[in-house]
Amino acid sequence: LYQRRSCPTLELEWLPKTNLEETMTHDATSSARMRADDLPTSYVSYDLETTGLGADAHIIEIGAVRVFDGYEDERFSTFVALPRGARIGAGAAAVNHITADMLEGAPSIDEALLAFSDFVGDLPLVGQNVIAFDNRFVDREAARMGVSSPTVNGAYDTMILYGELDGRPRSLAAICEHYGVENE
Repeated sequence: LYQRRSCPTLELEWLPKTNLEETMTHDATSSARMRADDLPTSYVSYDLETTGLGADAHIIEIGAVRVFDGYEDERFSTFVALPRGARIGAGAAAVNHITADMLEGAPSIDEALLAFSDFVGDLPLVGQNVIAFDNRFVDREAARMGVSSPTVNGAYDTMILYGELDGRPRSLAAICEHYGVENE
């Protein structure tokens, strides 16, 4: 099902940072020369769904796949209860198709994030646009809870990685199309 491809040498950013300001800062010391074959074969690929895009948005779903030595090990998926008074924005609902009714009885963000952190363990995170989007939500909630964020393990952003290969960041749909991967 999966085919390993040989790739050229990449200038990638390894960002084992703990807060939003550091995560968003790309300085000369955070960059390392590496080949695609040097990317980890064990990692957690993840994605969040949120109530919107702004600083006041909340995580409402966490989905992840843990990979060991290039093979899928286990999946993690949970809805997250809406905080009191929070609403799912129309734009977010149009993208993620999640309704408030679907979140009834879901675990709190504290419960969900602790379970996700346990699932991640000490593996790095991988995902589309995680550096600029997903990681900042995870970091914010972990800081609020006073716990270590799983982003401290480092993160590989597929949008950045593909941008190094193609010369510009690309959408998940474009990356999937290029590699012939069906994206649900």
